[in-house]
Amino acid sequence: MPINFKIINKGNSSINYIWVHANETTAEKTLLKHMNTNTGKAFFIDNPHNKREVLIEDMLIDPNRIFSSIGIIESLLSLNVNCSNNEHTEKINKIVFLIENKLKIYLPIIIPEHGKLLIAMHNNLDGYSIYDEVNDSDDLCLNDKENPNDFFLVNNLSDYNKLKNTAYNVLLQTKTRLDDGSLSCRISKEGRRYLNIEVRHGQTEKNYLMLDAAVKLLK
Repeated sequence: MPINFKIINKGNSSINYIWVHANETTAEKTLLKHMNTNTGKAFFIDNPHNKREVLIEDMLIDPNRIFSSIGIIESLLSLNVNCSNNEHTEKINKIVFLIENKLKIYLPIIIPEHGKLLIAMHNNLDGYSIYDEVNDSDDLCLNDKENPNDFFLVNNLSDYNKLKNTAYNVLLQTKTRLDDGSLSCRISKEGRRYLNIEVRHGQTEKNYLMLDAAVKLLK
């Protein structure tokens, strides 16, 4: 199955939204609810298996590692036990070609214009927290120390300063990172504003409140 997104287009807005991991259903429900009453474009990964990974050419890949050829190759090698560069070069190259061609269609409409914002919706399921990102960050503000799994991650100083005034944890990341194929890495290299909202799985109400607070401050 190729990489595809379902799109909700509710007219012009300074904010686009994206949900890439189909097992992170709290984020999906939150974004669907938000789009009922808000404008903008929202992109939902089309993954009928409802798993974190997408199956393409009988190989698994993380859809948040598809935004560079390096990320695609590393994801294929790490998620498919019997996959190696030596034995599967032709198949890997085919998948890179298929994904990059598909992204030529999607990226121009996913990544907003300069000055506008892309919000990515994520849930954590395995203990991932704000502290895992500290070494790659410029600054952090712990407004909710008891819930380190719930946080904002931004790449724009002005956005960071606004979000510090909320009741939620927030990280600023402007440092150049190794290319891992993630959307945050891709969009930061292009100098665009990005916000990742990370919330524990199952915390739908808090996920919605965080999204609502961010949109009101950053639009």
